[in-house]
Amino acid sequence: MIPYHKGKNKRYWKSNLLRECSNKEQLDQIPLLLDVKDLLAQAKALDKDGHYQRVAKGILEQCNYNDVYLQNDSDKAEEIIIRVHEAYENYLKGIQLISASYSAICGETA
Repeated sequence: MIPYHKGKNKRYWKSNLLRECSNKEQLDQIPLLLDVKDLLAQAKALDKDGHYQRVAKGILEQCNYNDVYLQNDSDKAEEIIIRVHEAYENYLKGIQLISASYSAICGETA
């Protein structure tokens, strides 16, 4: 989306990009951009002119108008995913212990 908006409007591409992300999120009910850090990482990877600092400053200024991207949601989402994964692993371990217990009980009575 960055190259598309840069090519379409060199002056307002940052605000147009953030507006499109917000619109897509509202329409599809799926987060497209959780945190500005994600966008900055992509902007840095796509930077060919050496203007990353200026681009980053412009994106952060645009986020002041739409601060939803400044709440570290990607860190929160990552923590949630890690905790759910840990809970699932603990659940599987618990099932294995229960299964082993039943096997031991059934083996003794047979």
